Amino acid sequence: MALSRIGLVANNTSLTGATLTNANAAGTFTVDQGSSNTNIFSDSVNFTANTTHAGTATFTGTANFDNATVSGIGETWNLLGSNNQTLAVNNAYAVNTAVGIITANLPASASIGDVISVHDGFGFAESNNIIIARNGHNIDGLAKDLRVTIDNQGVKFVYISSDRGWITVKSESRNEGNPFLGEIAGFTTGGDTASPNVFTDIIERFPFANQSTSVDTGANLSVARAGGVASISSATHGYSGGGTIPPAAAATTNLEKFSMVSSTDGTVVDELTVATNRTAGISDIRGGNGFVCGGVRTPGGDTAVCERFPFATDTLVDEGLSLSQARRKGSDHSSKTHGYLAGGASPLKNTIDKFPFANVTTTFSSVGALTEARDQSAGLTSETYGYNAGGANASPGVVNSIDSFPFASDTNATDAGNLVVDSRLHYGVSSQTDGYVLGGFNSASSRVSTIQKYSFASFNQSTEHVGDLTTARYDASGHQH
Repeated sequence: MALSRIGLVANNTSLTGATLTNANAAGTFTVDQGSSNTNIFSDSVNFTANTTHAGTATFTGTANFDNATVSGIGETWNLLGSNNQTLAVNNAYAVNTAVGIITANLPASASIGDVISVHDGFGFAESNNIIIARNGHNIDGLAKDLRVTIDNQGVKFVYISSDRGWITVKSESRNEGNPFLGEIAGFTTGGDTASPNVFTDIIERFPFANQSTSVDTGANLSVARAGGVASISSATHGYSGGGTIPPAAAATTNLEKFSMVSSTDGTVVDELTVATNRTAGISDIRGGNGFVCGGVRTPGGDTAVCERFPFATDTLVDEGLSLSQARRKGSDHSSKTHGYLAGGASPLKNTIDKFPFANVTTTFSSVGALTEARDQSAGLTSETYGYNAGGANASPGVVNSIDSFPFASDTNATDAGNLVVDSRLHYGVSSQTDGYVLGGFNSASSRVSTIQKYSFASFNQSTEHVGDLTTARYDASGHQH
């Protein structure tokens, strides 16, 4: 049956084996497959229950749209360039950050499954933040507004419940290399800025494209902390495990999480079994797990225990994973398939420990040795090597050498260069091409603010002083996004 040049196909019409040409269909319109198993729609076939087609079209056979232009499916994109607009569900917004800081409001009412996307359309979000006002609903379970602070990035909101409110979803495109390596920026949190025990709660960020510009994001940790914090990174968040907090400069059990996608304050998501400082953090982004390993427990002293938490639940658990020996202040490294811890104390150690991400109930194996025993070093990670940078040895105390060891084979480390600013109690951040050593405490017993860059492209080189933190500090944590 062929119907052509029809002004209107009436409501609740059912057709079998139909070819429609220049037809308008209103209301509920059902097409069955017919004997030819093919329904062909040519020229202009419009479903016009209303302008957005609120009627129902049911296709049970093969519908041929080879010569058709299909529109109205998916989110509707809008340009947003003025303040205090209320965002509409099932809409996406490209924000004109070139005009200044933009504030937009989530809807006052929401239903489960509602979706809204917001994206920096002009590439100025770092200087001109996009502020998403929660408008009475929680965002990721928190009664706080959200900021987009990364150029050319965005966030998708999905409403799931009255308590969690709008959750944020971000898809990341990563290469087949090590997902631990950052693509966009490095972050530093906390640290010791003055004596005695003056700690900071800052969350600071520097873009890999311009390391000379490190800025306060405006967000803060829930509590100021320093004292050997485990630094862990997922694809979207940074975690700080343990460390030392005021007022008594005591070890803490806190596991804190902050967003590297938007400027929101950190929040404590779980607690270690025992208060621990001088600990280390290992990140398995492919497997979706973070690990807090070793350190000094209060009470208990030096420990070999590693506690795991899935990024999906942020719940710590002790499953029996342990270092080959109790240690504190070692450097941590995360390859695609294994976690590593090198050096440490007490006493000073030169061993390199390793465990497979596929077995989280095992004991680390000792697979090599550094060129000398040391602790308080920065851990850097490339696609193929781990780097133990600077730190302290028995004499003269502060060292500037950088050791490297391969992930492909279990061998001893070799000398791979030097720091231009000797320091210890500093922290490492790794991009896909470079490692960064941030802050620290130098041989003159002074805090430093330097950002030192080490290129992974070649060995036996010195770092380059490429920028500075907003404040000199040591004993902070480092993360990469």
